[in-house]
Amino acid sequence: MEFAPGSAALDPTAKSRLDSIAKALDARPGLELDVPNTFSSATDTPALAQKHLQSLLHQRAGIAEEAPLPTDPAAQFNLLLTQYRAEIGAKAPLPPLTTTLTSAKKVKGETPDYGPASAELTAALLRMSKWLTPSWKNSAMHGPMPCRTCCCRARILILRGYS
Repeated sequence: MEFAPGSAALDPTAKSRLDSIAKALDARPGLELDVPNTFSSATDTPALAQKHLQSLLHQRAGIAEEAPLPTDPAAQFNLLLTQYRAEIGAKAPLPPLTTTLTSAKKVKGETPDYGPASAELTAALLRMSKWLTPSWKNSAMHGPMPCRTCCCRARILILRGYS
C-alpha cells in the first residue's frame, strides 16, 4: 500500500484492498501476514516537518487545525517571526533577510516584499523541526513511524471487525 509522504491515511482503493486482505485472513485463521514498516527519510521527513510547522503556526495563531492560516503576506511573516522567536529565543539573531526587513524603515504607501523573508523563516523553522533531527530517527523504531532500517514489523493475524 502506498501512502502520501508523511501520511498514514488510506485512499478508498487501498481501503478496499485492505478489506479484501482482511476477509482472506478471516477465512484462514491460521494464516499470518508480515507487513514491514517503511519510512522514507527523503519524502516522509520533510512532509512531517511541514505538517508539524503548520500545526505550530495554527496553535500560535489560535485557529483550528482545519482552518486556513492567514493569507496576508504581512500576517504570515509576523506569524512565522513570532514562532521563530518563540523557538530560538527573543534575543537570538534573526536570519539575514528577516533582519533586513525588520530593520528597514517603513515607507508610507509601500508594501514590503515579505516573500523572501517568510521563505527564509519557514526554512529555518523546518531545519529546527524535531522531525529532522537524528535523535528522532533513532527513536523512531519504537514510535509510530519506524525508519527504513528498523527491524520492527507489524504482524497482522486476523483483522476481525475491520471496515
